[in-house]
Amino acid sequence: KSINIGLIVNLQNPFEHAFCGPNANNMHKSGYAYDPNIFINEGITCISYGWSNDYDFKFVLNIIKEIAKYINHLHKKVLIHCHAGYNRTGIIIGAYMMYMKSIYNEEEDNKGYIEIDDHGRW
Repeated sequence: KSINIGLIVNLQNPFEHAFCGPNANNMHKSGYAYDPNIFINEGITCISYGWSNDYDFKFVLNIIKEIAKYINHLHKKVLIHCHAGYNRTGIIIGAYMMYMKSIYNEEEDNKGYIEIDDHGRW
């Protein structure tokens, strides 16, 4: 909330990787590594799309339109995640950028659109 996040887009399926990572054997009852209600109670919208690796255009477009509403009309930041951040998250970010016609050749122009951590994850 303090950094103006208005929407969390969760692309995981509940209990998708229940035995991975630091929360192994300690999965929240929501089926995710966190309780979405913590964010909802702070006024942040959480949407769980439960996306497997089937890339249906209409499904992706609905997600993109929701993201565009928060970024362009509500002027809020959007946090997008799946389990590892390599496939689904990148597809949604790339699709959003294409949808908004915001693909730039200059690395400097991409600031504010994509943040990549020290491990090369989106």
